[in-house]
Amino acid sequence: GTLSSAITFRAWDMSSGATGDYTVITTPGISGSAFSAASDTASLTVTAINDAPTFAPVAGTGKLMVPVGSGNDSGQSMVVQPDGKILVAGYSSNGSNDDFSVIRLKADGSLDTTFDGDGKVIVPIGSGLDQSHSITIQPDGKILVAGYSANSSERFSLIRLNVDGSLDTSFDGDGKLIVPVGSMNDYGLSVTVQPDSKIVLAGYSFNGTNTDFSLIRLNVNGSLDNAFGTNGKILVPVGSGDDSGRSVTLQPDGKILVAGFSNNGTDWDLSVIRLNGDGSLDTSFDGDGKLIVPVGSNHDLGFSITVQPDGKILVAGSSFNGYNLDFSLIRLNGDGSLDTTFDGDGKLIVPVGSANGVACSVTVQPDGRVLLAGYSSNGTDNDFCLIRLNGDGSLDTSFDGDGKILVPVGSGNDSGYSLSLQPDSKILVAGSSYNGTNNDFSLIRLNADGSLDPTFNGTAVNTLGGSVSYTENAAAV
Repeated sequence: GTLSSAITFRAWDMSSGATGDYTVITTPGISGSAFSAASDTASLTVTAINDAPTFAPVAGTGKLMVPVGSGNDSGQSMVVQPDGKILVAGYSSNGSNDDFSVIRLKADGSLDTTFDGDGKVIVPIGSGLDQSHSITIQPDGKILVAGYSANSSERFSLIRLNVDGSLDTSFDGDGKLIVPVGSMNDYGLSVTVQPDSKIVLAGYSFNGTNTDFSLIRLNVNGSLDNAFGTNGKILVPVGSGDDSGRSVTLQPDGKILVAGFSNNGTDWDLSVIRLNGDGSLDTSFDGDGKLIVPVGSNHDLGFSITVQPDGKILVAGSSFNGYNLDFSLIRLNGDGSLDTTFDGDGKLIVPVGSANGVACSVTVQPDGRVLLAGYSSNGTDNDFCLIRLNGDGSLDTSFDGDGKILVPVGSGNDSGYSLSLQPDSKILVAGSSYNGTNNDFSLIRLNADGSLDPTFNGTAVNTLGGSVSYTENAAAV
């Protein structure tokens, strides 16, 4: 409300007292008084709120490193919850091998201690190495983390966590699942959830001779969905040799896209398959449901796929330019043909750092501009790297001046693997960074113009000289 005449002002001739002293004015304006008889008043209007108190501007770096296990940690995949909290999954050393690991951060970059008590979860699955490479959130808020686990050989593996970070025992009885797909060497690398809550995990598997794209589909309880492929599993040969599926996404019509790379007999080309809902190849996509696209002079690797609102398909990765690797991107029409409105031929190669550059993740902004994130050489080691493109494939010069940005995070190599766009248009990249001894999970957050966001990983300074108590989200007072 409003307090009328809340403050009274009088002139002070400074003949007595001192600045900062407290005094009671009893006889203003008479001989010997230092204060005038004339006065003025001011009113105060107070609006009731109940936010967390902030005592000084937050001074943050926009960068964050988080140690998780007892040695090397590698953040591989990130997703932002509807409440703004940030989940990052990857793997962490337990001293002997790796386990699945997940952290959850508050929007300001601090660890969320409502997630397993300290904001960190480490989950062993098989008898040996466990590495997660993908994370997603179900509509009910439960968290799916996927990758592979080694017993006698690597196999697809998943865990499902409750919102508090505990294992969800309604998923295969204990919250953990290992699924053999090929004859051996199954590497699950990308997971997504269908609108009907069925779970699709894609990667690649050994067929007895070489590797193929491979997928499984699970029911919500973790059982294999027998309506998909053969007993819930599919292997798809694409090229003439090894094939490596790296990223899966769903079209609005329920068709399934997987991108990666395939051997052409000499080197690697970017490759894509599209499946119908039952797992069969969609022959409306390039005639047979499979597509191989050479981009650079050789060694074209696809790591991330997404679908634009207009149905066009983006695949990002890296391509060899004759000397080293650059960021690369293709855009396809819905039928699998190259979209020639994108950089003239549907293909784009962008040098970023001073040597190798690898794009690991792609997303589309609501305004149609395209973000790619990964890592590039700075001449000594690797830094996080991003580019932003206009809808036609040209570099967006409103992003850090030239459409490109390199961001050092740790004291050595920094590898950005996963990109997310917040609803407020701020940009998150997660991966791993060297801390001087080993690697930690690492993140950066950028403003829409490419500058580092100082509200991320910052600290508010208490200038009141005491402590303040408040109740989060309580009624206004």
